[in-house]
Amino acid sequence: MAMSPRSKHLLVIHFLGSVEAASSELPLLLTGKRPENPSFGNLGTQDYSAKPQAIVVGSYFTNAMVDEVREKCGRALSVPWMTAGVDEEQRDAMLEQPPDPETYAPLASKLLKEVMGRVRSEGKWDGDGVFVYR
Repeated sequence: MAMSPRSKHLLVIHFLGSVEAASSELPLLLTGKRPENPSFGNLGTQDYSAKPQAIVVGSYFTNAMVDEVREKCGRALSVPWMTAGVDEEQRDAMLEQPPDPETYAPLASKLLKEVMGRVRSEGKWDGDGVFVYR
């Protein structure tokens, strides 16, 4: 997900569902451009007028997948990446037995907010880096 600020809140502007989509669409998003054929439909605000402030990567993306996307994008991304920090075995286990969304979503949101606050307070918000939120 690419995220953009609106007042004090961060809004999801775009969803990316694969390494291929992320590798091709993120460079456009990070320059404020709209992908011609978004890979994941019309989810998010679709407001591309401002550069995304962060990339949030869910537990579908393993650490290796995050590294691959960052490598394909040239690593010159200059925004913080928030990741669940899962390996392939952990991802496969979650795909086989998905967590209960009633409990998982609020917990993931809480953890994400905590790490975002820490990244900001440590002065690392305006640069490239990968931060784990689980």
